[in-house]
Amino acid sequence: MKDKLTFFLSHPRAGNVEANIKDSIEKEKELKKILPYEIFNPLSQIDQSLPEPEAMKQCIKKLLDSEVVVFCKDWENSRGCSLENQVAKATGKLLFYLNS
Repeated sequence: MKDKLTFFLSHPRAGNVEANIKDSIEKEKELKKILPYEIFNPLSQIDQSLPEPEAMKQCIKKLLDSEVVVFCKDWENSRGCSLENQVAKATGKLLFYLNS
């Protein structure tokens, strides 16, 4: 394991994309206040104009480089977050689920 943990933030994007991106950035800021670790937020750090397959490839690569994955509310209703959840479980990541 690395000296410093990396967290991956899994947040739904579909639906109201603009609101979901804004909410993911707020969650990222909240986590940064309490966690002295790197937090990777795909919705703020991956080009949102990419085709979905390319964006998911980048997400999965970053998830695999992370030690901890944090799933935001309603993740289970998101195809991308559900895929990230399967990959995280299959690769032994530490998982956290937010209720709000």
